[in-house]
Amino acid sequence: MTQTFAVQHDIAVSIEHGLQIRESNLTWLPINTARTASGAWVSLAKLVGEERSHPVPMAPSDTLSNFTVVATQVDLSIAAKLGIGAIFGGTINYNDRAFYLDASAYTDKYTETPGAFVFGTRWGVGLRVLLHVSEIKGGLSLNFGMVGAAVQLGYAKALYEIDGIGIGLDGMQIVLGEIHAVGDFSAETYFKINDSVIPKLAEYLKNNANKLIPQPYQVQVIQPFDSDPITAAKPILFAMRRLNDGCTFNEALEKAAGKYGASEINAVYGKLVPGLGHSEEPSEKARDAAGQWLRDN
Repeated sequence: MTQTFAVQHDIAVSIEHGLQIRESNLTWLPINTARTASGAWVSLAKLVGEERSHPVPMAPSDTLSNFTVVATQVDLSIAAKLGIGAIFGGTINYNDRAFYLDASAYTDKYTETPGAFVFGTRWGVGLRVLLHVSEIKGGLSLNFGMVGAAVQLGYAKALYEIDGIGIGLDGMQIVLGEIHAVGDFSAETYFKINDSVIPKLAEYLKNNANKLIPQPYQVQVIQPFDSDPITAAKPILFAMRRLNDGCTFNEALEKAAGKYGASEINAVYGKLVPGLGHSEEPSEKARDAAGQWLRDN
């Protein structure tokens, strides 16, 4: 039987540029809300097993007493692993960036089970806006609010995806209005989300409190997904060797043959040779730096 939870009507809106940490020093990570028949997160179960991937339960008496808008960057490999958006699937280039904005009414639940992998679960209803930024010029440093302007000035390209969290298709249509759920992101898109979509969302949540079904949309975990240091180091070692060999990014990806993902090779190439074209050979200086790293480690 599906339970519904009331959303308090005295919602206070706050804007945050960073993750909100409550009652712990762990980072909240966005996660795909899809779950298995047993209630475990599908994407997390693929990484650590279904038994360890259950959200901390929300009690029927709990209310969604907070409303917040959180906009921040998320590691591309984490975004892909946790399946938070279709725009992060497929080939990811090493200088691409991922951002997300969660606008939601929520409550936080924490485990009381010693040794549990999932420490915290954020349950809520609202919207998630995802950005996949590519072709960033000149090593430009970006945050969520700057992406639209960078696109407009020709310094980057960006795709966006908007997903509903517990508000259903009707809620999505009402809240989004004329904005499509997927498309090219621009400064105009950003202003529409900020000035129109989020106020409509807050109003919709107030007016439809009894119809909303909270979803577990963010998670805190006790340890990194690649907790085995040997396993975590393998893709770094592979990419450093390819860089030292003078491989282009595309050649390194081809040699990985699916064993390591683009986002993992991305981390090495992006740090040692930022801005290098996919088919460009690394400089002698970059090759030497990779060689020195290999000798030191």
